Amino acid sequence: MIKFPTSFIKYVIIGTINTIVHQITYLTFLNLLNPYQANVLGFGVAIVVSFFLNTRFTFNAEVTFDKMLKFPISYIPHIIGSTFGMKILIEVLAVPAKYASLMMIVIVGPIAYLIARQVLSENEVVDNYQF
Repeated sequence: MIKFPTSFIKYVIIGTINTIVHQITYLTFLNLLNPYQANVLGFGVAIVVSFFLNTRFTFNAEVTFDKMLKFPISYIPHIIGSTFGMKILIEVLAVPAKYASLMMIVIVGPIAYLIARQVLSENEVVDNYQF
């Protein structure tokens, strides 16, 4: 049986909340913007929510201005990866735009956890567990 660190389980819970925030924003603006712009806007809103929830709940860390600046930067690979993946899903594989964003969050999410853990955690090793 695979044993996941507590912080990863918390990250998945927060990620679920974050995904809902992203999807609501994405779907709300999908009729006003193209899918890629709506996706980036959704990420923007979700990053703010994610920062505060993950800092306090997932990693039990102090909210600092330095972390607030670094956290959005840590999402750059996630945004680029999901946007590129969405392009493939929508334009090559003909997946409807309303599903493509959600599919990419599931695919790219674990990588985002590892990056967020490095940025937000105040300990070098979280939960005495290293990936």
